[in-house]
Amino acid sequence: MLSALTELRDIVLESDISPFEMNYSGLIKALLNYLTTTDAPGNRYDRLRMFWKLFAESTVSKIDLSALLHFK
Repeated sequence: MLSALTELRDIVLESDISPFEMNYSGLIKALLNYLTTTDAPGNRYDRLRMFWKLFAESTVSKIDLSALLHFK
């Protein structure tokens, strides 16, 4: 699961896929279902935590912190 989420994160961050394409492909619905269902393998909390860790940390690392420090 970690490798699939990592690959998804890389695609979202590095490609020019549009939100429409992501939604139309069924990816958003499938991901939401997998992350929230109690019928999937593994613990729901662990799946959500892994998703959050991968996506939240990657977005924060893309922010230019020096620009934030000089913001007034």
